[in-house]
Parts: sequence; structure tokens; C-alpha cells
Amino acid sequence: MKILDTDTFLGIYEDAKGHRYLKSRGISDSIVDKLQLRVDPQDSAGIERILFPVFGRQNQLYGFTGRATDNSSEPRVRDYHGLRKKDVLLGIHLITPEDTGVVVVEGLFDYAKLVQYDVPVVASLHAGITAGQKALLADLGLPVTLMFDNDAAGRMATATAAKAIGKLLPVHDVNYNSLRKKVTVRGSSLPKDPCVCTQEQIYTLLETAVIL
Repeated sequence: MKILDTDTFLGIYEDAKGHRYLKSRGISDSIVDKLQLRVDPQDSAGIERILFPVFGRQNQLYGFTGRATDNSSEPRVRDYHGLRKKDVLLGIHLITPEDTGVVVVEGLFDYAKLVQYDVPVVASLHAGITAGQKALLADLGLPVTLMFDNDAAGRMATATAAKAIGKLLPVHDVNYNSLRKKVTVRGSSLPKDPCVCTQEQIYTLLETAVIL
């Protein structure tokens, strides 16, 4: 995979600090700085996007993945500069030797929220784990907690991912139903994905995760 010059390519785009969309998603400016988020005010289709730079374990830049700031825009997510999602894990450069485990989520804002909650996390950028991502997790050598979305696709992805990496690493799964007993849930519905969970809810999911 091609490695991009970090200073050059980060410099192409505006700093996303203070952006209204990130504020609406509850992402602080300190996390914008930590993740080096950028803004593409107008892509080739005229869509404004928040860009997440995707780094390798040694901080080499592979490209960007961008989320539209208008929920009606399609495609919702677009990749930049030849990024090959199947061979990367967003956030792997932030995992440290002191971390005792790593959480795997699907989406960009699931990832950003868990970083904000001081949770070691990577994002697969889709519902599942590819062969390339399996190799990256094996190289990290840390116990894995799968925190995919609370829907049918997420549950299927959890089963598939656990089968793929379970022989290499300890794998845990979260149970969103645990939030009913441990944390107040508004109304009768449970969170549908990690990015809408409170910090307390995320910690509860991690505390009640079970090994597969």
C-alpha cells in the first residue's frame, strides 16, 4: 500500500477543530487534534466531509476516509488517495505497549467517541474483520473486545469475526442488554451503536463483556 507524505497531505485540507458537525456529534476539539481530523469543504460531488486520516502502526499515512456532514448525502462515506480499507485498522497507531486489550468497532464516530472515553480502540470501517485486519490484530497480540453495532448486521459480524480471530487471540463480545440492568436507558430502546452511548454505558459494556 502506498505511503503518503503526512505533512503534505494533512496540509491539503482544513483543520476540523470547531466544526459544527463534530460538535453536534459530541466530539471535543482535543480529540479533533489527537485524531488530526480534517475537512474537505467540497469533494468532487460537491459534498462536505469530515476526514479521518488512516495511519499504520508506525504512523505512516495511507489515506483518508471521509464522512459526509449532511446525512442525506450519498455515499455517506468516501475514501481518499487510494486507501485500501481491507488492509488497515483506523487508530492502530494510537495503541500503546501499555494497553492490555483493544476494542474493535465499525464506524468512524464509534472510534472517535471511544478515543474520547480513553478506551484503546480501532475501527474496521465495516461490519466485520478482513484477512488483512486479522493479521494486524494478531500482530498486536492483545485480547480483543468486539463492539459492533447493535443490529442484525453487527451480530453477524461479531460471529464471523470471532470465528476468524478466536484461534489466535482471546475474543470478548459486548451485550447491549446489560445496559438495562447496570445503567439507566431512556425509554425502552437500547443504543444502536457505540457512538450514541454515554461514557458510563461504554464502560458497562466493557465490564460485562463475555469471552467467546
